[in-house]
Amino acid sequence: MDRKKFGLFVVAFVLVVGAMEIFALQIGSMDFPLPDQPQKPVVAENQGVG
Repeated sequence: MDRKKFGLFVVAFVLVVGAMEIFALQIGSMDFPLPDQPQKPVVAENQGVG
């Protein structure tokens, strides 16, 4: 692999990582409304045998 191709690969990699970071920050800043009390219990009330 020559230097020019390697340099383009590095630049493309940095741009892709930067775009993924921006996307992750946008996803992380979203506010998802959650219910105050769940309708069903999260854990089982009775443990099964076996």
